[in-house]
Amino acid sequence: MLAVEVHFSAAPTTSEDLTLTLDSVSGAAYDTVLRSVDPSASSATDVLWEGPFYLANGDALDVAYTNTDTRTVGVTYFWREGAE
Repeated sequence: MLAVEVHFSAAPTTSEDLTLTLDSVSGAAYDTVLRSVDPSASSATDVLWEGPFYLANGDALDVAYTNTDTRTVGVTYFWREGAE
């Protein structure tokens, strides 16, 4: 995975973490939070997490956000298949 881009329709005001988590094919014991940020701390409307993030076959990347402020949130994943 090359990068993950998150866009909020308006800057969140409630303090909540936006997280990027590796959901490992090996099971929950191997799941890892790769990035975490509170977008309300800087009034962010855009968050860009640059990798590379290396995934095994069957792994997934999860973006999670509680979204108490009910913003519209767009998430874009940028990836390249195969090894470099």
